[in-house]
Amino acid sequence: MTFAPAGRRSLRGGFGAAGAAALVALAAAPTQADAAGPDMAVGKLAPITGVKPGSSPEIPLSLKNRGTERAERVWLYLHGSAGLDFAKQHSNCTYAESGGYDEMPDAYDAICAVDQALEPGVVYVPEKAPRYNVQKRALYERLGVSVHLENPGWSDPDGTGDEVQGTGPALKLVERKTPVPGSDEDYSGASTRALVTADNTADFSLTGGELKGKAGETISAAFQFANKGPAWVDMNRVVSTATLTIKVRIPAGTTVTEAPRSCEKETAGEYTCVNQMGWVSEWSKWPYRFRLKIDKVVPGATGTASFVKAETPFDSNPANNTAEIVLNAASGTSSGGSGSSTTGGSSTGGSATTGGSTTGGSGSASSGGSASSSGGGPDSSSGGSSGSESSSVGGSSSSSGGSGASTAEGDLAATGSDSALLIAGTAAAALVAGGSLYVAMRRRRAS
Repeated sequence: MTFAPAGRRSLRGGFGAAGAAALVALAAAPTQADAAGPDMAVGKLAPITGVKPGSSPEIPLSLKNRGTERAERVWLYLHGSAGLDFAKQHSNCTYAESGGYDEMPDAYDAICAVDQALEPGVVYVPEKAPRYNVQKRALYERLGVSVHLENPGWSDPDGTGDEVQGTGPALKLVERKTPVPGSDEDYSGASTRALVTADNTADFSLTGGELKGKAGETISAAFQFANKGPAWVDMNRVVSTATLTIKVRIPAGTTVTEAPRSCEKETAGEYTCVNQMGWVSEWSKWPYRFRLKIDKVVPGATGTASFVKAETPFDSNPANNTAEIVLNAASGTSSGGSGSSTTGGSSTGGSATTGGSTTGGSGSASSGGSASSSGGGPDSSSGGSSGSESSSVGGSSSSSGGSGASTAEGDLAATGSDSALLIAGTAAAALVAGGSLYVAMRRRRAS
């Protein structure tokens, strides 16, 4: 995973509902076709599927001067989403990584200055087509191309990283002699984008743990979500609302006294946790924490958390899509974690502390801790904040993952209360010192 170079602004975020508009905010409004002068348009890109991570496909680029006069020079702007970067193959192209922001994670850009005359009514194609690299993390991607009569500059100059000049032959355009057979060509605008789907997967997983307690006690119980990669996931390409839904069943003999705000009660002992996270970086993880009162001891009482299958079509490993939280398990059994119990609100089991580090984005946490996430989730840090943290999941676990925008309020392990709500499209909330509240929409920040 690529990180922001020192000295540049790191702008990472989660809510992808407006990502398509941000992706191609590259071209100035085109000149009217019937106005005097050059009027450049780019051929519409069709969806691209089945590309392999590690491959470098050609960009099917073509241009047409729809105007009445020739263009003396043009600039091409190439834009790739987080899983696509560009082969630095042309000496007249400058390449850079652009910072992510509220709608999208980091991306890659290139500006190519093509110093040659382009005649009216002529379709041009590259003599040697530029290529994009399909990264290991690629899955649901976007590729954008736009053409300009003046240097457009970077789409996000404050968030663009170090510029790298390409090597090799300059990008040169040549006249296309014959139309593409059977094509229905569209040169209606100065910009276009294609949805790119890589032949890749992401492993969304849930883990639970074991807890112990006596009748009348109140315990902290949690399960943890993680994306084990290798791909990051643009949830806008999977679910129209960019939603990840987790169904939760509480262990028998217990009553929920507090639940994350993103979780709603459906029936007695059953909850639905819904988060509109936009995008989820690979290797990100975060916990969902509940507080349960033990009404009566039911040996081996088991609660579960599971995904809605339709929201994880990219996941080829369903074995870890359901987690168990076992209360007062029989000796010798294990469900992959340890629990923490509290009486009267004080924690006596597993705990979360500050001091752990996150990989990818990072966030500040209160003593008691909360987990890091990418793309958002309960008990998670804002990707725009800096700091370090660790988390408690059914006892203890560390948090590592990408960056993203998310919220967390409270911490069960430390305070006896837990609530988290992730709302796509909201304005940035205040970040409270001590880490009890996190930013709901990650804001841009200076480096």
